[in-house]
Amino acid sequence: MDYKHGVYGEHEKFSGKLGSEGATIPVYLDTAPVWQLNTMGAAGFDYTPYIGKPMLVKGLKVAKSLMGYSEALASFGLCEAVYVHFGLRGTGPILAVNLADPSKLETAEQTVTVTVSGAAGAKTGYLKDPLAAIEHIAVTGPAEGGYTLEYEEDSVKITVTDEEFSASSVTLTYHRVDVSQTAITTEAYQAAVDGLDYCDVQTGRRPNLLVSPRFSGIPAYHAILLAKAAEKLGGKWEAITLSDIPSTAAVNTRVLAKTWKSTNNYGSDLDKVFWPCCKSESVVLHASTVAAAVLEDLDETAGGVPYISLDNKNSGMDGVCLESGEDVLLCERDANDLNEVGITTFNVLNSERRFWGCHMANYAFANEENIDPEYLQDTSVRMAIYLRNYRKEHYADSVGNPMARRDIDAILASIQQWLNGLVGAGKLLYAKVSFEETENNNSSMAAGDFVFTVADTFTPTAKSLTFIDHYTADGLNALTGGES
Repeated sequence: MDYKHGVYGEHEKFSGKLGSEGATIPVYLDTAPVWQLNTMGAAGFDYTPYIGKPMLVKGLKVAKSLMGYSEALASFGLCEAVYVHFGLRGTGPILAVNLADPSKLETAEQTVTVTVSGAAGAKTGYLKDPLAAIEHIAVTGPAEGGYTLEYEEDSVKITVTDEEFSASSVTLTYHRVDVSQTAITTEAYQAAVDGLDYCDVQTGRRPNLLVSPRFSGIPAYHAILLAKAAEKLGGKWEAITLSDIPSTAAVNTRVLAKTWKSTNNYGSDLDKVFWPCCKSESVVLHASTVAAAVLEDLDETAGGVPYISLDNKNSGMDGVCLESGEDVLLCERDANDLNEVGITTFNVLNSERRFWGCHMANYAFANEENIDPEYLQDTSVRMAIYLRNYRKEHYADSVGNPMARRDIDAILASIQQWLNGLVGAGKLLYAKVSFEETENNNSSMAAGDFVFTVADTFTPTAKSLTFIDHYTADGLNALTGGES
């Protein structure tokens, strides 16, 4: 850190807004270079608080202080989330769960020569390998103890303090931190996912989008994340997952993507599935990450109510691609072909690269007549979750209190007023709450169990508009002086 004396001001780029309490917030389960937190390479540094636990991130500066940051986004899904939310979109906050453990290293040893320059006793150089953890680096060349290591942004700065050292380079040996499935096993992933039950306890925020950019395309890990959505966070709070079908050389066409989705059973009504990747300039990003940022902003604009679909909304991306960066060409016909089997993708309209698809992964056009109406569109699924979560939160204080008829009426009036507001704003088409005798027998009420019945109709998303044109000769009458 530079010496300072006086009054300073710093600016962190963040052009958007932070979401309000109770609005949409995604949680990302992926990797980050938490070893950067051990700035000087102290032995025995305790990484426990930074592995497998949810952290609330409100900007790039906070991210660096909680989990480090690297521009090597292909290795660090959490850094990708930070880049998209706070760099590209300007929307937050996010919840982040780091899965990388600096004690788990790749088998192969790395040997790197680093150029150093400067005055004797203060020669400096940089190791630019984001997977190199500072405590595992050994420097050969200077006398023993004649050097220091420290992080400077995404690099390790080597300072040779040995005044007798006159060479122009040093040799570094180290093992890179393993961020693959070898180190991040399904058992470790399961433990991190189970930890989501305590998000609100640890961070004060409760996620409703579960995102895992580098792992959701791996069936074993995807199954774990989806199971958590199905069983609910803490057995109570509902969420959906945003998942990516791999955009690899093995899944590089629409046909292969559709086959892969079917073969690997990515077909849940709690899962919104994307293919392929996208890119901003030359930076390759997972579609799920960009979608989460767009949804967070979209829902916040709608007052926290997720009644507007991601479909046909500008992604802000420059292109659509495979993980390698190779371009994928999709026209609207191609995009619709993917939509027919519940895959959300991209389409170009009015010079914008827009998300395209208003369904969850359960959708199949060939089976549409057998899908219940509340599961036909993504907004219906998300609105149902929103309504249930809202009531669980806002009527929790009634538990433990007397329930007389006036209390029942008060709850009915309160909920109906709230529902009327949603209908009046077009966020629902219809909603009515009631307290039915058939649902509340004497023995249940005597035990303190009360059931309120809510009937609602979700506002559908316009999937298509068809204008029928036909020729008429009526206009020719004007040529002969008749009526036109």
